Amino acid sequence: FSMTKTELPPGEVAREFNVHPATVRRWEAAGIRTPARRLPGSQHRRYSRKAVAALKETLRDAAAAAVA
Repeated sequence: FSMTKTELPPGEVAREFNVHPATVRRWEAAGIRTPARRLPGSQHRRYSRKAVAALKETLRDAAAAAVA
């Protein structure tokens, strides 16, 4: 099993957002974030740090719009 430092599994992404890993998968299914890359020969997802940063910005913007 090899993972670059630029890619995170759903559990690590979930920890960054303080949500359950299933929430990260729902965000992907809903089109809120870029689909994850699947590891060759498996269904394991990996999310790029760039995509995670973009998701943080998207959620921040949505929260700001909800307050306004």
